[in-house]
Amino acid sequence: MLRQKLVLGLFLLSILSAHTRYAHMTSLMTDGVNAKLLGMSKVVSDDCAQLMFF
Repeated sequence: MLRQKLVLGLFLLSILSAHTRYAHMTSLMTDGVNAKLLGMSKVVSDDCAQLMFF
């Protein structure tokens, strides 16, 4: 359940940052401020986001 919340939070951050590809999500891993604003304990990788759908 926690993993799903983190992945959905990553997608939300990606959309708000106007990213258009999975690879662009990697840049969010170093941004801890926006993750804290959403209440996320950490930012998962783009690979984890892709694996959620396969």
